[in-house]
Amino acid sequence: MILKSQNANHSFTKIIYLSKCSFNEIAICNLCVATFKIHTKTKKMKNNKSIYAVLIALVFSLITSCNKSEKSKTMSDDTYYKEIAYCLSKCYSDVYNQSLAGKPVGYQNFTTTGPMGGSIEITGNTTQDNTNNITTTDLVFAMNDVSYSTTSTNLNQTGSVTYKGSFSPNHNNTSHLSNSLRLSGKVTKDGVTRNVDLNTTISINVTKTTVSATIDGHNVNW
Repeated sequence: MILKSQNANHSFTKIIYLSKCSFNEIAICNLCVATFKIHTKTKKMKNNKSIYAVLIALVFSLITSCNKSEKSKTMSDDTYYKEIAYCLSKCYSDVYNQSLAGKPVGYQNFTTTGPMGGSIEITGNTTQDNTNNITTTDLVFAMNDVSYSTTSTNLNQTGSVTYKGSFSPNHNNTSHLSNSLRLSGKVTKDGVTRNVDLNTTISINVTKTTVSATIDGHNVNW
């Protein structure tokens, strides 16, 4: 029996990022530049220091405002934990497809490399129902510094995770559980980066059309 694959000029504007500022802030900046140009053309330079001081204060205020606006961007917990759960579920599916799909069913006990690095000891059992074309798995992936990346998430993980359930070309019902998983890396979404540094429990359930997960006590689904 063979296992089936799972699908599972001093210009102030040069130092300010105008695209990140409001209309009023841009107007202030333009006013500063215009005032500076007029001032540099005049012969009356008695109040040089005071005018420069005002200009510098205005530009500094504008830059600070823009930076605060940029720093105020945040990533919601829902997005953060969804991206982590998605990355993990893709990793486990790829581990199975890389290391077990197309190989004889039965008791498994071997060590392999992760899809993007690290080592994995795979133990457990697999069976195949050829009549209904259903593969059943009851496996444990013991991972050591296993790397995996999606378009938004880069993770390294160490710990043991189950790969249990059944699937066929038209069906999937698999779960991944861990009581102690070390996760590190980062999630980047819409220009915002949030670091991952967790020693946690995970529970991920995957069907053909849905995923539900609990990562570090946070529930997400899609």
